[in-house]
Parts: sequence; structure tokens; C-alpha cells
Amino acid sequence: MSKEVRHILATRNVSKYFEGVKVLEKVSITIPEGGIIGLIGPNGSGKTTLFNIITGFHVPSEGEVLYRASNEFIRIDGLNPHEIYRLRIVRTFQLPRLFHSLTVIENLLVTPVGQRGESILNAVRWRTWLEEEKNLVKKALGILAMFNKLEIAFKYPAQLSVADIKLVETLRGLMANARLYLLDEPLAGLDFATARRLLNFIKEIRNSYNVTFIIIEHRIDLLMETVDYVYVLHNGRLLASGKPDEVIQNPDVVKAYVGE
Repeated sequence: MSKEVRHILATRNVSKYFEGVKVLEKVSITIPEGGIIGLIGPNGSGKTTLFNIITGFHVPSEGEVLYRASNEFIRIDGLNPHEIYRLRIVRTFQLPRLFHSLTVIENLLVTPVGQRGESILNAVRWRTWLEEEKNLVKKALGILAMFNKLEIAFKYPAQLSVADIKLVETLRGLMANARLYLLDEPLAGLDFATARRLLNFIKEIRNSYNVTFIIIEHRIDLLMETVDYVYVLHNGRLLASGKPDEVIQNPDVVKAYVGE
């Protein structure tokens, strides 16, 4: 008997207009818990706009976004980004947004929500948060070690290569104990070996911690090796969906990418 699929996110007929221009039109997707889902499409197809709606940076003009916070779905469209983040929905951006005055390890350490030391009352009571801080440092160093990047731990973003900045942006979100992690072009700027290692690490995180991933990516050859299911947007509409092999062979998808 097959295991029942449990979904963590659903969009229902989500549309978005900017000054009368339709960017998304009635997009409905469902994301299975523990899945790695690809979101692809030509430039301007609405992928990042959909991410922005899911994570609270835009409010949909129509439709709704539902998230399984515990045992039931709640509507999250209209919530602020920080409220959605506290629901353990984490995202990255196409352009990395690191804190330039902080070192790499400090950028990783500020990510987890609800740290005891953040409380004004606890700030001077260091014994209440010292052990937690030590454990977070170990976790951050462990993540860097998995990518053989311990040497950048105490460097500032200005001292890093473009590839390392992109990598740190992605790794930072893994410190937040995300349930749903949206990655916007995580492989951009990474060499082939690092990109594949990152995707393998994503699979390890999914398998070990049941984190659900939605990934926007233009390097489709690598993405299709990793994802379980793919949604394709084109001109703001859902063009196709299915298993990677099905999508790659879909003539409508081929036409959208390469033209007539």
C-alpha cells in the first residue's frame, strides 16, 4: 500500500498584477512534504514573483497561499516576511544579501530564530544562552566543513569570491531549521563540481531532516538530476508539470525554451 502524500504548501489560482500588467495568472501548485521540487521557465515567466508571494514580499492580486503549519493548513498570503520566516519558511535571493560588516560565521549565526541571547533580559545572563551559542557555532562550522570552506569562516563578504558569496547565502538558510526552503537560482556563479556538491547536500538535508525544497534554477541539466517533480511557468501561467523526464520531453516546454 503506497504511503499517503502529505502536502506542506499549496497555491490556489494565484494571480499578480503590477500596474495592470499581469505577471501571474491563476497559478495553482501543490508541494509534497519532504519533496525537492523544481520551478523552471524562461526569463520573465513569473518564477521569482511566485516566490515573493509565498514568502510575503508581495500580496497576490487574486488567489491564496496555504501552508501546513502543524496538522492543518493556514492562509499565509498577506503575512509579513518576518511572520512567514517564523513559520520556518526560508528563502534565498538571486542576488545574495549578506551582512557585509559580519564575518561568514557571524552571517550564519544570526539566522536561527528565537535565540535566547537575543532577548534584552537574557543578554546579561550569559549562562542562559552560552550552551546554545556553542551548539550553533558547532553547527555553522560543520556546515562549512561539509563544503571544505572552513578557511572562509572568519572572512568578510568583501573578501570572498562570487561563488563563495552565493554558497554562503544558501548555507545561511540551512541554519534556520527550515521546514520549507525556497532557493532562487542557488547554482548561479558556482562551478560544476561545487554546484553538484550543493545539490547533493540538499538531498542529504531532505533525507535527514525532512526539509522540503522548491528550487528555481536555469541550469536544468543539474536540476533534473535532483528534483522529484517539476513545475514549468511561461508568460505567468502554469505551462506543464510532472516528473523530470516527462517535462523535458514535453513539446510545449521545448517550444517555450527554444521557440518554434
